[in-house]
Amino acid sequence: MVGVAVAEAIEDQTGLQPELKWPNDVMIDGRKVCGILLEGRPDTGNGARVVVGIGVNCGGTPEDFPEELHGMPVSEMNVNPMVAETVILPSIKSTGQWAGELMVRHKDGHTFPIWLNASMVKDSDGKPISMVGVIRDITERRRSEDAIRHSEKFLNTIFDSIRDPFSIVDRDFTIIKLNGAYAQMRGKGQEELLGHKCFEVLRSRVTVCPDCVVQKTFQSLDPCAKEKRLPLLGNEEVWVEIFTYPIFGDDGDVSHVIEYTRDITERRKADGERIHLINKLKDISRTDALTRILNRRALISELDSEVQRAHRYGLELSLVLCDIDFFKNINDTHGHEAGDKALMAVSGVLNEVVRVTDTVGRYGGDEFMLILPETTVEGANDLSDRVLALLKDTEVIHAGGEPFGLTVSIGLTGVLAGSDDTDSIIRRADMALYASKRAGRNIITIQK
Repeated sequence: MVGVAVAEAIEDQTGLQPELKWPNDVMIDGRKVCGILLEGRPDTGNGARVVVGIGVNCGGTPEDFPEELHGMPVSEMNVNPMVAETVILPSIKSTGQWAGELMVRHKDGHTFPIWLNASMVKDSDGKPISMVGVIRDITERRRSEDAIRHSEKFLNTIFDSIRDPFSIVDRDFTIIKLNGAYAQMRGKGQEELLGHKCFEVLRSRVTVCPDCVVQKTFQSLDPCAKEKRLPLLGNEEVWVEIFTYPIFGDDGDVSHVIEYTRDITERRKADGERIHLINKLKDISRTDALTRILNRRALISELDSEVQRAHRYGLELSLVLCDIDFFKNINDTHGHEAGDKALMAVSGVLNEVVRVTDTVGRYGGDEFMLILPETTVEGANDLSDRVLALLKDTEVIHAGGEPFGLTVSIGLTGVLAGSDDTDSIIRRADMALYASKRAGRNIITIQK
């Protein structure tokens, strides 16, 4: 709402003296003034804002203005009546203009803010002839500003209360807002980060970082998340989980992105320990506790896979079973501790002769299995010969008495193209093993 105050001015010893330019004289604090209403809506119930003089508002209408204001001293209207005398008029006299905010009093007693732009009007000889003031009721603007300040204070309070790192970047990837936790995590002061592009100040880059989750949110318009390892000062590092949320502008596009970061170092550590435990349990479930080679369950699983692979690609596959000769006598004569030593000695020899691609395991009791991918029965026979030769020179040393030697009986077979499965190949190798035992032990039998 805009009003214009026009007053005649003459110079005398006391300075500018406004003189009335209205049908009826109206005296305010010894000065003759008049008011001209430019805009008002009395029909809305709010009444018109009528501005008189410099920074004075009576809150009346054009019709009742002169009578409403007549004789009312400025002290009843201007919250600070000395402003006109000490600030506004001296400024107009010396510079020809003044602009600023004033608080004025409505006729019903309440106060409200106005913005005044006042200037001196001079004639062609440069003599002041009047003053013109353009005055705006800025109540709504002040309310909006107060609301914004309150909102900013509210948001700042929320920002500062968030203990996890938190920041906002604009479309240029400039950090426009951050909390102390974010700066601390990055090892920098807040003032070092605020107003700078994140990739420049954090990574010393000239372009956006690869796989930037903030950029992904700008492009997809969707919230995003990822886990990332961050280096810290002192060769330390932390694992963080970064969440990004889009802020949409009036055009429906993403104008800013909120980045919320959570320290998940402890969680990652716990996950690592959990994975280690799971792997350890898997290892326990697949490994023979005494010899530390695969157990029967793991052997069958490996053999299933290798039989399928051999059929799929037409590859050779050989299976070897070996059994310690007279193992019961070893236990009965030397004790179970000596029997355990014998099992460990055989497993050691088997591990020594196999390739990385081969599989060794304890099939059960004193029986061992070798799975030899891409190996013919002739190649399996050569390997078995090396086993017998190594065991011939092996003595089992134990606490229960004299060292003793070991022999094993071996049976082997190869996979038959198109017709074999796990059970049938084990069955043939087992038949070959028992043939070796019946033939006198410490020998190799091939079952085709």
